[in-house]
Amino acid sequence: MITEFGELLLCLRDDMSGEIDKIKTNMHKIECEQVAQKELHEKNMNTLTQIMQTQSTQIHKLETTVENLQKNMKKNTIIIKGIDPRDCETHQARKNTVNNILMKKLNMKEFNIEECTAIKIGNQSGIQITFGASSQKFQMFKNIKKLEGSGITIENWLTPHERQVKNQLLMKRRQLINEGETCWLQKNKFLIVENKRTGLKTKYTSDGKTIFTANENNI
Repeated sequence: MITEFGELLLCLRDDMSGEIDKIKTNMHKIECEQVAQKELHEKNMNTLTQIMQTQSTQIHKLETTVENLQKNMKKNTIIIKGIDPRDCETHQARKNTVNNILMKKLNMKEFNIEECTAIKIGNQSGIQITFGASSQKFQMFKNIKKLEGSGITIENWLTPHERQVKNQLLMKRRQLINEGETCWLQKNKFLIVENKRTGLKTKYTSDGKTIFTANENNI
């Protein structure tokens, strides 16, 4: 009787051992599949990341190309602000206004205007004009100080990105001036902040990064 019971236990043990081995084998397979799936997921994620980085680079290159094309097309274009709205209503009115500014206020004798368009800058009225040659635009800016005190300002045409950068810099400049700092814009690309104690000037980008700190001659 005892012998039969012992044999039964041995049989049960052997059967259980076989089942346990099967379970272990199945668990190992599952673990291997999970590892393989994880590796595949990571591979797919890396591939997706590379694709997104490539596309981001391509988009940046396209945006840069478009911006450079815009700059080239508008290289002789300027914006005149501080104009009476009545002087912008018709093409003839705009032409007369531009001629008055260029000839009487800036002492320009020869110039060719290819475009003369009314624009809105916030609540202000303005005129966008395009010179026929870069030399004419250069000559105009040489005499720009003659407009001081007239309420009229002239600036280069800016791309949407350049306009965004300038607006960010102006906001930061306004904040620093309210805090008692001495600062100004440089080429609508940088903000120069002067240290009152040392006289050193620091150049910042629109996102707040420091380019360098130097004396006046090097800035």
